Amino acid sequence: MKNRFPNYFTVIAIIVFSLLQATNSFAAKEVPGEDSSRHRIEVDAGYSYLKFDETHYGDRSLDTNFNQESLNFQLTYQLFLISGLLYTRLDAQYIGVLTHSSVDGSRVFLLNGNGSVGLIVPGTRPLNLTLAAEYYYTRPFTSSDNFGADAQDGVQYYPLLDYTRPDGVLSVYFKYPLFASISNREEFSSGIIFRFLFNRPLPYPYAAFQHAVILKADFTLTKTYFEAEDGSEIKSRVQALTFSVGYNF
Repeated sequence: MKNRFPNYFTVIAIIVFSLLQATNSFAAKEVPGEDSSRHRIEVDAGYSYLKFDETHYGDRSLDTNFNQESLNFQLTYQLFLISGLLYTRLDAQYIGVLTHSSVDGSRVFLLNGNGSVGLIVPGTRPLNLTLAAEYYYTRPFTSSDNFGADAQDGVQYYPLLDYTRPDGVLSVYFKYPLFASISNREEFSSGIIFRFLFNRPLPYPYAAFQHAVILKADFTLTKTYFEAEDGSEIKSRVQALTFSVGYNF
């Protein structure tokens, strides 16, 4: 497969430059009182590398393996309550723009949606422990019959552990669901976030409400087990590595 990195990084560089220029027209965001509710909107775009491994167990085993590169877009809305300890969050993500696959005719376009409620456990800083409940929906669209994954939705409960610097510039996080409404799905996520703030630094979690250009690197591993129309069992493994740049409003 032809290397597409220069094309993607050119697009990302243009987005970064545009966001930096746009900040000149924004005033520093006023941070409300400690007991006030506060919200934020984040828009991200970037590069995704996905690796698909799928095995069909039937009269004859069949393996499907390929990888693809594409652009991704994500929109996040987050509302904090009770002095920043309780939050609700909505995420929508689409992966599949300018897609290039290692196998001709095998492309997957992903639509993901999440809604979550989280409680940040007091007294756990600088390591911040969050207990969260999340409803997720994921819908793959395929260009061929080589990849048989179908739409899935469910509820999962997980601890989210992250370290955030006192100035809010750097965050590292780990997410691993412990309980789920369906037993045929496993997921693990980790990542790192850099925030380039445009006003005075604030302690966690208040830095989340400042205007900032955001750089992210995220890795997600998802395993699913389901049944095909012919009754055969299918085991799917998707690895996603994403680099993105965004702006926090």
